[in-house]
Amino acid sequence: MRNIHERIALGLSIFVAGYGGSAAFAGAPNRSSSNDASAGRTSPSGQPMPLGPPVDAPWGYVSLCNRSPVDCVNEDTPQARARAVLAARALARARWERAMQQRGMRPAVGAANANAVGANAGAAAEQTSIAEPWRIPRKAAWGTLQRINDHVNRTIRPADDRRVYGVSDWWIAPLSSGQAPLGDCKDYALEKRRELIAAGIMARALSMALVRTAWGEAHVVLVVATLEGDYVLDNLTSEIRHWSHAPYSWQARQSPSDPMVWLSVRSGLAH
Repeated sequence: MRNIHERIALGLSIFVAGYGGSAAFAGAPNRSSSNDASAGRTSPSGQPMPLGPPVDAPWGYVSLCNRSPVDCVNEDTPQARARAVLAARALARARWERAMQQRGMRPAVGAANANAVGANAGAAAEQTSIAEPWRIPRKAAWGTLQRINDHVNRTIRPADDRRVYGVSDWWIAPLSSGQAPLGDCKDYALEKRRELIAAGIMARALSMALVRTAWGEAHVVLVVATLEGDYVLDNLTSEIRHWSHAPYSWQARQSPSDPMVWLSVRSGLAH
């Protein structure tokens, strides 16, 4: 039986709108050969992805952090895991209270406090981004990025959360968690993050991001922050592309300084 926090998380999905079940697998990955020429391409402007004010973290991600905090920290220590769990529970309580308020059932006192904390954390993340100490050299990491992107794309088979887990929005790294090699876009991205960290890539350089596809479907990708720009690892293609070359409308991305904080993306459509 799932603990009380997971039951609350599942119940909240009734009230809280977000990426939830809509962030489902957005098609089959492209099995074509990798395009290594991408390693030499940069954004026409040479600018990193512009991040804006904080937004709500995807509800499925909050639930993930409560049961698997290792996926929600930059430094894997007992203290960091504990902080992630506490943050996830605070966000869950705040969203529950906000949902109840919207239904006219109770005031959202906790929600206001959580929003203030999120705003402060987001502001700190934006200030920290000036120095961007989390960026890694692209050339040195490229082979590792390509190998793990290809491995995960070829190993995990697309499957709907409801069919596999019985719920609409279950975030998991299936291979590293010992589960069947099944999942949707967010599961590919989480698996890549785990495997890249295990291969020596700095966790701060890896961020989950929410996008909309050209056909209007919610989608999740993994963004790698390099000294030469932000690159996208995507289950829909074997090519690792600069974020500005990905055909998506960018919605939100984790703060590199704190994975529990999600920031809006000012760019909208990539060019």
